[in-house]
Amino acid sequence: MFFSDRDGPRRIFKQTIDQTQPELLVGGDETLATPRLNPDATEVLYLEMPKPDQLSQSVRIMRLPLAGGPAQFVLEAPWILNQQCARLPSTLCIYTPQDPRQMRFFTFDPVKGLGAEIVAARIEDSGGYNSWSLSPDGRYLASAKLGLKGVPEIRIYSIADSSKKTIAVPHKVGVGGVDWAADSKSVWVSVVRSNGSRFGGYGARAILNVDLNGKITENLESDSLWFDCAIPSPDGRRVALLGENINSNVWLLENF
Repeated sequence: MFFSDRDGPRRIFKQTIDQTQPELLVGGDETLATPRLNPDATEVLYLEMPKPDQLSQSVRIMRLPLAGGPAQFVLEAPWILNQQCARLPSTLCIYTPQDPRQMRFFTFDPVKGLGAEIVAARIEDSGGYNSWSLSPDGRYLASAKLGLKGVPEIRIYSIADSSKKTIAVPHKVGVGGVDWAADSKSVWVSVVRSNGSRFGGYGARAILNVDLNGKITENLESDSLWFDCAIPSPDGRRVALLGENINSNVWLLENF
C-alpha cells in the first residue's frame, strides 16, 4: 500500500507484487497519506490531511475495512505526522504530531480513538530526528537522528521498561528513514554515504540493516537513487524500497 498524487489529489493505492499497475484503495477529493495496517490486518489506517487552501491544522486518522465498507473516523489531532500499529498479539498503535521542538508519541485504539502520551519516550530538542518506527512485536520504538551535527544515530526506546540505547552509524553523512525488520530484531535504515559534488546535493546512498547489538550490514548502494525507506513484508522475505531520483534540464529562451 502507498499514497500517490498520480491522478490528482494524494490517494491510497494497493499493488500486489505480481501486478504492474496499482489499484485505487481509497479515493475522493481529500489529501490522504501514510496507509498502515491495524494489528489484526483487517483494516487500513490512513491520514486525512487539510487541503492546501484550508487554515485548519487538524489531521484525521481514518480506518477502512479491507473486506469492504465505508471509511470510519478514528481520531483527530493537530498535525499528525505519522501513525503505525504493531501486529497481534500486540495491539499497540502510536501516532506522533509534528512539532519542531520535541517528538512526542501517543497511543491510540483503532476503534475507540485517542489514548495517552508515552511521556518517557519523548525526545526533547528533536530537530535532528526525522523519522520513527514501531517494532512489529510492539516492544520498541526506533528513531533516526539525521547527523547534521556529528555522527548519525539510531535511538531504540523500550516500551516495556522505558530504557533507551543509541546506536551510532559511523562513516555516514546522514540517515533517512528507519523501519523495523519483520522479526523485530533489527531495523532497515536508509543513509547517505558521502557528500555530493561542489555543486550541491548528496553522493552515494545505501540501505543498511542495523541489529539491536549495533551490528551494521550494508545491503544496497546507489549513486543515482535516493532511498527513503525499506519496508519488509510480514513474512520477512522481501523488502519494499522507496527510491527516487531528481533530473534537471537547462532551457534556452530566445527573443524575449
